[in-house]
This record gives sequence, structure tokens and C-alpha cells, in this order.
Amino acid sequence: MPLYELAFQGVMLPITVLLLLVVAYWLLVIVGAVGLDLFDIEIEGPLDGDIDGGVGAGENSGGAMTSALRFFHLGEVPFMILLSIFAVCWWTATAIGATLFGDRFSGLWSLVWIGPSLLAGLLMTKGLLLPTSKFFSSLDGSRDSQPQIVGRTCIVTSSEVTDTFGQAEVKIDGPPIIIDVRAEKGDLFRKGDFARVAEANPVTRTYLIRNIASEESKS
Repeated sequence: MPLYELAFQGVMLPITVLLLLVVAYWLLVIVGAVGLDLFDIEIEGPLDGDIDGGVGAGENSGGAMTSALRFFHLGEVPFMILLSIFAVCWWTATAIGATLFGDRFSGLWSLVWIGPSLLAGLLMTKGLLLPTSKFFSSLDGSRDSQPQIVGRTCIVTSSEVTDTFGQAEVKIDGPPIIIDVRAEKGDLFRKGDFARVAEANPVTRTYLIRNIASEESKS
């Protein structure tokens, strides 16, 4: 069966839809319609849940969930990058299974393969992220790069920058990087405008930008 037909049949259909949604998201990022942090998630709390006496079951579950999310670098790697890699891995693992097992991957038999293909996709995702998670976190304006970025001049690359949305390009040592930026309420920047990076928000991993003239008048 041709791959394009296989992609829209049985258990492959919902995974293909997920993959297409991820592709659509990145196309919107490329044209500047949405920011990298649109679905960003911050993970709070300790890495390991406290499972000793005196801790309730709800807290244990929360700690275990946090540990599981951190195991896959959620909070370190931007959520949409992680989801994109997982979608590709899950789709690939399922497609390989469907190709190898043929008829056993159709009809009700296909439901049996959801668990194994999901697990294979998760393990593939972990394997790909393990050596590259630090690199991916730097794409989002990581904490390590904040001292270098604040105070520099940037150029707006999205259609506009408001107090809820925007992207800009900053040149440091080496190739320029794209950061998620915000303007103060009432301020508005258009694509191609120059601005000054005034502050960093380590929680949302965004940067506040101001008009260069207003920043110079404050200094």
C-alpha cells in the first residue's frame, strides 16, 4: 500500500492529523503569525516526587507526573519543539509497524498497536532529545543567554509586537537569534522596527522591548 494511503487509514489517521497540525503551526511561526511560546509550558516543583510517609496520594501523583514530564525535557525544551519531535517519532514508529505487519495493522487489530507504537515514539523522542535538549532550550531565549541579550538592539521580525505577542532578531556573537518579545501596554512595534531589549522574564522566557529613544532618555 502506498505510504500516502496508509497515512490516512486506521490507527494512522489521528497520528497523521496531529503531524499535519504540527506542520501548520510551524508554517505560522515562519510567517510570523504566532510566537514560539504560544503553547509554552513551565514545569514547577522538584524533579522527584516525595513518596515517603506523610505525603498524600495526590501529591505523590503530582510528583510522579512532574518527574515524567521532566524526563522528556518538558520545561527545558519548548513545548512545541518537543511535541513536533514526538509527532514525527510516533508517526514513524506506527508507519513502520503498519508496513511490517500489514493486515495485522488494520481493523480492530490496529488498536492493539497503539500502546507499543506510542511507547516506541516516546523512547525515540527521548533518544533524540537527550543530546540536544540544551541546544533546543537556547532557541527560545534561554536563561544562559539572557545577560547577553538584555541591553542590545533588536529588529522586529513578526508582523507586530504587542504586550501579548511578538518576535525579534538579535545579533550577538555568531549568527542572529530569534527571541520572543513583548511591548509595554499601549506600545506597538511593526515589522522592521528597531528596539532595545530592556528586560528579561525568566518565567515566560520572553523579553520586554522599548523604543530606543525612550530607553536612551532613561539612561
